[in-house]
Parts: sequence; C-alpha cells; structure tokens
Amino acid sequence: MLQITNRQASKFKSIDRLRCLLNLKPEEIAVFGDDWNDLEMLTRFPNGVGMGNADPKLLSQVRYQTQSNDKDGIAYALHTLLGLI
Repeated sequence: MLQITNRQASKFKSIDRLRCLLNLKPEEIAVFGDDWNDLEMLTRFPNGVGMGNADPKLLSQVRYQTQSNDKDGIAYALHTLLGLI
C-alpha cells in the first residue's frame, strides 16, 4: 500500500481545526486509528484509541487500545474505555 498526501496535511490538523471551530476541548474528542498516518492524532488527543488490528509497534505508542475493527472495536472503546455509551 502507498499513501500519498500533502506534507502540510494531517488528520490531527484537520480534526483540531474542526475542534476549534466547534469550541471543544481536546478531551472532548475521541479519535480512532489503525495505521501509521494516524499516529499524530492518536498521540496528540488525550482520547486517542488504537484499533486492535493495528501494528503492535503503533499500539505501544497510544494511550488506549481496543478490539479490532471487525470486532466492533469503536463501540467497545466508547463503552468500556471512555464510558460514553
């Protein structure tokens, strides 16, 4: 797989810009990722959750880990790790 993007673009920057426009605090944001292009957002938002199907080296750098994306990992994290549903 090859991922190509502009050097100035990032998922973190996009979400953080939206967060500012909505006047939300960083701790009011939950982000989920399973690839290396998600690392910045996973580590810079306090509620960054690595999906269970991600590279173990990536998961070792994030605060929360959940089940894989084919085992309802997002729903599991929202309920069990973050207590939201």
